[in-house]
Amino acid sequence: MKSVYFLLLIAFSFTCEAQSSVYCMNGRFAENDYYAPIAIDSQLNIQYGFNTNISGAIDTLHFDMYYPNTLIDPLAKRPVVMMVHGGGFVNGNKTDLTHYCRQLARRGYVAATINYRLGWNSIGAGTACTGNIPQLKTAMYRAAQDVDAALRYLNFHASDYAIDTDHLFAAGQSEGTMALLLAAFCDQAEADVYFPGLSADMGGLHQGTNLINTAYQLKGIFNWCGAIVDTNMIDANENIPILSMHGLLDNVMPVDTGKYLSCNDTVNPYPFLFGPKQIYQRMQNLGICSENNFDASGQHCYFPSLEANNYLPSKFTCFFKNLLCGNCHSQTKTGYNSPSCMDAAPTSIHTQNLNEDISVRYQQATYTILLSGESMTTKSLKISLYSLSGQMLFESTKPIHKGYYNVHVPLPNVLASGLYLLQIQSGSEMMSRKIVVDSLFQTFSIIVYDLYNP
Repeated sequence: MKSVYFLLLIAFSFTCEAQSSVYCMNGRFAENDYYAPIAIDSQLNIQYGFNTNISGAIDTLHFDMYYPNTLIDPLAKRPVVMMVHGGGFVNGNKTDLTHYCRQLARRGYVAATINYRLGWNSIGAGTACTGNIPQLKTAMYRAAQDVDAALRYLNFHASDYAIDTDHLFAAGQSEGTMALLLAAFCDQAEADVYFPGLSADMGGLHQGTNLINTAYQLKGIFNWCGAIVDTNMIDANENIPILSMHGLLDNVMPVDTGKYLSCNDTVNPYPFLFGPKQIYQRMQNLGICSENNFDASGQHCYFPSLEANNYLPSKFTCFFKNLLCGNCHSQTKTGYNSPSCMDAAPTSIHTQNLNEDISVRYQQATYTILLSGESMTTKSLKISLYSLSGQMLFESTKPIHKGYYNVHVPLPNVLASGLYLLQIQSGSEMMSRKIVVDSLFQTFSIIVYDLYNP
């Protein structure tokens, strides 16, 4: 267990609740884009620390960051997601997860992807399961040191990147998850049991790679085809919900328990690992929210029935969004399982897209939105305009008749330049459109984005 110290103040609890309600807004932090690609900024190769690599030389460690432009984003602080790539502790790079960081940023998060120190003799004698196990354990310890250092860096430099350290999420892929779970749950006493002698040579698990010593607290973790060295290091006071996505045919990381890489040679013992089924059971025993999503035909980090570019980021983004809204629910599911999280309402309430095509136009002279379409029934449309901070600017309900219709919706006389969210609702059905206003040139345009265009 990793020790975390808290100072609880009544005033602080009100602040956190108010901030969470801001994040639990319609549309943002959910499964669809909230910002256009042009609204996303990035900073590349930010150094968060340095440390000795396997060769004895010094590696400088960097991360890339993606986030909504602060001139457009009205939020003073934003939730942050740090991503850790996989690669067997010998391969991989922060750029492997750039696509997912960009998607997170377009949904409203600040997203970072990190490099960490790599290297061990995974080939060994050249046959299966003959890698150098002491080097593997050293590589695991090094990676966990670097992941912890990157989290400390983000926590310490939160004001530099307009991030909210009370809403710090992390996502690990394969071995990146192993390092992340060690950083999140393993204290030094436990590390000295699993990795005897390494702290004397390499320093503490939570003190390496940079000199920052401020503590951080994770809000939630996405475990992408990874495992943990021992579930007993997860303690009740470490209330960090975990979403695990895993292939049931994975032979690298066990779905239940087993040796790393399925190497069962007792002469050269590979680490024994606990997969998502065991993680879930441990967290259920402790009363901590956890979720498993399996692919019955999935192999290591490959889920043929759970599409990687669309389903996977929608799933873990919604997991984080539900944590922002206090809607986490423990469950284990095999196959597709991704209810919408677009609304700030509890997850038991869902909306669907309107099943008709509504044309949206702006009439500049009268500051009026014109809605046109064809309805199969007589009904009413509820039209709402929101700022990107979730503030409702106006709301209007307009009746429409069966057949073709034109509905004029007057806007406030003046809208400041920026992005807005227009919602159109009829009963339980809803559609959303992002709009951009340039008041200097008195222009107004409706934007419909390709949701998954990288």
